[in-house]
Amino acid sequence: DAVVAFSISGGKDSTAALQGATELLDQLGHPPERRIAIHADLGRAEWRSTPSTVEAVARRFNLKLIVVRHGKHDMVSRWEARFEEGKRRYINLEVFNLIGPWSSASLRFCTSELKQQVIARQLQKMFPGQQVISGVGIRREESTNRAQAPIYKPEPRWARNDGFSMLTWHPALDWKADEVFYRHHAFGLPLHEAYTAYGVSRLSCAFCVLASRGDLAASARAPGNLSLLHHLVDLEARSTFSFQPNRWLADAAP
Repeated sequence: DAVVAFSISGGKDSTAALQGATELLDQLGHPPERRIAIHADLGRAEWRSTPSTVEAVARRFNLKLIVVRHGKHDMVSRWEARFEEGKRRYINLEVFNLIGPWSSASLRFCTSELKQQVIARQLQKMFPGQQVISGVGIRREESTNRAQAPIYKPEPRWARNDGFSMLTWHPALDWKADEVFYRHHAFGLPLHEAYTAYGVSRLSCAFCVLASRGDLAASARAPGNLSLLHHLVDLEARSTFSFQPNRWLADAAP
């Protein structure tokens, strides 16, 4: 009878994980009214079609959709603020090296600050004193780090004195990409235009610091992403820091 909150991004993995988890929960007799979908909106960094895709996914499973946002920043302003603060510290001789704007594989404040923290605080607010299972659609196939992920893990950092507790669950952890796409086809699940029209291999921000060269180039072909591309390339030029450690975003669509 725990609350199950599915984090959905509009990407293939979170949608397929939601389908598989829903199937299992129905078999176990878990009450559907104890399930919700939650989405962390990163603002200007998102594909323009992501909000409508997320809404379509929630409708498909008849789930109440909660959309949360950081109280101060979207992803773009967070990168900008990081660079401005880095410049201030450098000018004041507080740091030896100038700090660049971008998040990275080793510094994923994009995920921790703008997704995990915002979602957890919303769940604490909505379900005081209750146990919440947070369903997240990651897969071991995606990366070395995710290959080590457990099926589930307690989240003591989000526990509260009122009895609120949270557990993270990865329903699709062992699935391969072929199975994820098969589930979309077999069950008629909404699939983001990033895959169907532009051929990206994974969906995140329109331009992700962890994206492959091919996915960056594919995103650059989408007309709705053009103003964001120009804005981020301008920040590359002004900061002198490349978007990825060994790759300039400007080269995605020179």
